[in-house]
Amino acid sequence: MFVRIELKNWRSIDDAQIDLAPFTVLVGRNSSGKSNVVDALVFADEVGRDAATAVSRRGGIESIRRWSHSKPFAVTIRLTVAKSAEGVDADRLTHLMVLKSGKEGEWSFNREQIEVVHEGERIAFLSRSAGTTTVNLHPGRQAQLFEAGDLPSTTSLMLLARQVGAFRARGAIRPPRVHRLRPVPELMREPHPPTESSRLTETADNIATVLNRMDSADKASVLAAMKQIVPGLIDIQANPAGRYVTLGFTQEHLADRRPEFLATEMSDGALRALAVVVAAQQMTPNELLVIEEPEVNLHPGAANVVYDVLHAASERGVVLITTHSPELLDRARDDEIQVCQYEDGVTKIGPLSSAQRDLVRQGLFSVAELMRADELRREGAPPRVVSD
Repeated sequence: MFVRIELKNWRSIDDAQIDLAPFTVLVGRNSSGKSNVVDALVFADEVGRDAATAVSRRGGIESIRRWSHSKPFAVTIRLTVAKSAEGVDADRLTHLMVLKSGKEGEWSFNREQIEVVHEGERIAFLSRSAGTTTVNLHPGRQAQLFEAGDLPSTTSLMLLARQVGAFRARGAIRPPRVHRLRPVPELMREPHPPTESSRLTETADNIATVLNRMDSADKASVLAAMKQIVPGLIDIQANPAGRYVTLGFTQEHLADRRPEFLATEMSDGALRALAVVVAAQQMTPNELLVIEEPEVNLHPGAANVVYDVLHAASERGVVLITTHSPELLDRARDDEIQVCQYEDGVTKIGPLSSAQRDLVRQGLFSVAELMRADELRREGAPPRVVSD
């Protein structure tokens, strides 16, 4: 899966286009805007299901529009999903949304378009502007042009698109499911009531339930990865505790002892790694998994294991990680790296500069060495000026 997101007037980002390979590493200094890129991807997913909540949970339209401006204006997001970068003209879904701010925190969709192209042919086009909503579907598949009636000004066309079956054609591209993982070890250690969902939550607070419901093959894969991270690990289990369930571990202690212990005795790094491994194992073909700094609290060797797991998962969907780890950067291909730089109050994003890529490909420097010696630069960035 190939994903492209184009942003205008989004927080610290004035105007940017970011192409995500199946596996993408976003790197940049602290406060360069990496989290704003991540949240834009999450927002693009959430707005298609409940736009009003997506805006309000971020503090309103004032918190997502360009911070350096005081006058109301529009925030523009265009998300394109395709089977591959090369086949973007043949099979793709594009969702354009323009959110206009108003007085006293009010906002509305000023313009919105959804286009679905399948096997080189447009099979659906939904559009609205100036209060008019129009749906145009391919002849022979569904009804042709009709007026759908005006949607509420803060409701996305994506809800209508799903109802009219714009994504039901066999093999047609569908909106990606964006899963941002931000594991909280303190919550992972707490007993929790069994949940109905078997999907890992953003904080991984339901991880015991998820492991309990995993099939044996998936759980075996999780355990195999964690054995490379936790010395002497034998098993991971969900232990019932009345109406609750807790996370438990079995680890070799002495030759004849295999004690069980709770997650309260497990390090933050190991718990975070477990959440990442489980999320990677659960990835579906239409999923975008986003993880910020998966290497936190991990030994470099354990971080490499997590990297391998995530890279393997990218064969099923798209994986985006942000990182400050030189070790992880050295594992990534130079064409998998996107660089985030903060220049004159604006976040700029782009692929690693061709000059630095040439240095890496010629074997003169590794990516980590370039980062330690200077900072990684995006393509098109002006050369750094060093003054006396």
